[in-house]
Amino acid sequence: MAVKVQKTSGGKKGKTVTVINGLEHENAHLRSLLKSLKRNCGTGGTLKGSSIELQGDQVAKIMDFLRDQGYCPKRSGG
Repeated sequence: MAVKVQKTSGGKKGKTVTVINGLEHENAHLRSLLKSLKRNCGTGGTLKGSSIELQGDQVAKIMDFLRDQGYCPKRSGG
């Protein structure tokens, strides 16, 4: 499963957000994963379609968390 983690500044009025794409799960599992990620990173976030957005630059924490959960995340973008 190709999970991509990307930092972008196009989110909330130009503020930095971290976007996770490529998670192919049903909505209930994505919500559970989002809740765990928000708790792990200590930040807010939302679910947009099949993407997860977390506030701030959380790429390193998310990569470690996803590896621990058995995913194979890849960093995309700059």
